[in-house]
Amino acid sequence: MNAYSNPEIFYQAVLNIKDGGECRQFFEELFTDKEIEMFAQRIAIAKLLDAGRNYADITQTTGASAATVSRVKRAVNSKKKSEQNSTKDFNSTVLKVITEKE
Repeated sequence: MNAYSNPEIFYQAVLNIKDGGECRQFFEELFTDKEIEMFAQRIAIAKLLDAGRNYADITQTTGASAATVSRVKRAVNSKKKSEQNSTKDFNSTVLKVITEKE
């Protein structure tokens, strides 16, 4: 990985977003509509898992594959084991999940 493909550059850019309008513009300029939908789907999966919903319900509700639900669940469970669960922890887990490749 070279300095220009380091994910930290992306994370820092996200942290510098000031408001919702700037956030929307940032993501719409960098990602396709399909990629944004994928991110949104993974966030929804993480929230549904956090609410205790089962795989079958989540796949039917979100249209995600069982493999995607499983990947999100592993990331969420891994984070819960390593740190106290809080909104900040949940959000950082979500960011990790949505930036992983399928």
